[in-house]
Amino acid sequence: MSTPLVSIIVPCYNVEPFVSKTLQSVFLQEYPHWECIIINDGSQDNTASICKEWVEKDHRYTYYSQENQGLSVARNKGLELANGEYIYFLDSDDLIADNTLNNLLELTTEDTDIVYGKCAITEGQSTLIKDYLSHTPKPFTVFKNESRTLLSKAIEEPFICVAWNRLLKKDFIDAHKLTFKKGIYHEDELWFFETLFHTKGIIFNNRPTYFYNVANTNSITNNFNIKNLESYLYIIEYIYSNYYKNEV
Repeated sequence: MSTPLVSIIVPCYNVEPFVSKTLQSVFLQEYPHWECIIINDGSQDNTASICKEWVEKDHRYTYYSQENQGLSVARNKGLELANGEYIYFLDSDDLIADNTLNNLLELTTEDTDIVYGKCAITEGQSTLIKDYLSHTPKPFTVFKNESRTLLSKAIEEPFICVAWNRLLKKDFIDAHKLTFKKGIYHEDELWFFETLFHTKGIIFNNRPTYFYNVANTNSITNNFNIKNLESYLYIIEYIYSNYYKNEV
């Protein structure tokens, strides 16, 4: 039976109150063949020492530190360091279920590049579910991307524009040179578009695999300002210029 390695990428910036519990949720995975790549993006608090404690505890954790350059650069460094056949992004103030990797890996097929996990909403870093993020397409069904139909499906049957809680094939990411755009907010939305544009197929699960902490007041999603709007406009222009302009 195949036992692929999964690279879990955890970017960290000033998450001292949260990161140990996040890394513990990785440690508790029922599926043992993972590596957890921790990218410390210039934290000024005690994040570094907490992360290093987990590295000392289990060889499957690796730690990399860089000057603060933002979430996109941190994730791209994680992709650069990853050795796994699959990539999974985890934010450093959230949690994953004990069976997350098993749940997602059992749905991988030759016809899909991405397995979408179901995201539960929590008020604080816990597994007490308050609600779910949009996850409407039929589970266990392979949706092929013939004629780029998946972009329409994302509008007709909404599923959230985030990078985390998806299991992506590393060779798919490499083949299309997919990276996160540096220097903008909402890089997840652009990543979401580009992965859907290029994928040959996707599939959804039906059980919560990710616990999204909406109570972290320091999160970018909880602090909207003019740069958020500028980033949205940039993404729209980028997508038009790079994917559609020559087709008009």
